Amino acid sequence: GSEMCIRDNYWLKWREALLATFVWLALTLADFALRGAMEAALLVWLPAGVLVAVLNATPRSRWPTALAVMLIVQATVYACHGTTLTVALASAIAAVVQSVVCASLGIRVMRGRREVPRRTGEIAGLFAAALAGCALGALIAFPTRPEPDLFTLSWWFLANVLGIVIGTPVFLFLRSLLRAGPITNFMQADRWFCLVLAMAALACWIILRSEPLYLLPVLLSGMVFAAVRYGEPAPALIVLAFALAPTINSVGGLGPAPLIHSEPKVATLILQAWL
Repeated sequence: GSEMCIRDNYWLKWREALLATFVWLALTLADFALRGAMEAALLVWLPAGVLVAVLNATPRSRWPTALAVMLIVQATVYACHGTTLTVALASAIAAVVQSVVCASLGIRVMRGRREVPRRTGEIAGLFAAALAGCALGALIAFPTRPEPDLFTLSWWFLANVLGIVIGTPVFLFLRSLLRAGPITNFMQADRWFCLVLAMAALACWIILRSEPLYLLPVLLSGMVFAAVRYGEPAPALIVLAFALAPTINSVGGLGPAPLIHSEPKVATLILQAWL
């Protein structure tokens, strides 16, 4: 009996880290494929939200385990992707440090581990935590880059901020669904929600390919509707749906938004700032 209990505790200790590693790896490889082979503009770096979500959902006593696993995996993946060992290690350390800062400040702002912010001050505090953590991560990672430039620094910073602000509540929400029961229960209860997300992405895709900028408030109206109708984390999912449209537009090296008459990389930064 005691041996079985030890095994169960050992598995619980590693389960969150292993699951986070799998999710992070899948998202990272997908992002590499989008930016590499498909030459698409990526607005949101969702892997940044994975580790913050894990730290928010894990007792501090298990943080070293999760951080160690993610540090090794990230450094290995970055090195295998073609970067030098120094750059890979610096990028992995930067990701871990920014996640610890964001999670620690976020827990302090929320006065605990409540997963969904309820007040304006909490939302603003979480956003400020993401800004602080990602700024520190950028300062750690970019000095080791062979040719650091302002565009890459700005894109990396904004993509990580959006990944944490959008991804963290979404991953925590999915985690709560899996712990409560099959995710199909939620899909059956809110069977129209996926349709709303698809319509949001489609509307954003159409509006970004048209000239009239006055149609942009339609997207904000959709976010408000989702927040009122479905609650958290519907706004984050709607913003994520908005971010997918420019990525689809940019496949093949094209501009993410034809209505923005600028270079693709400049248009990407404009859309990131808008999100």
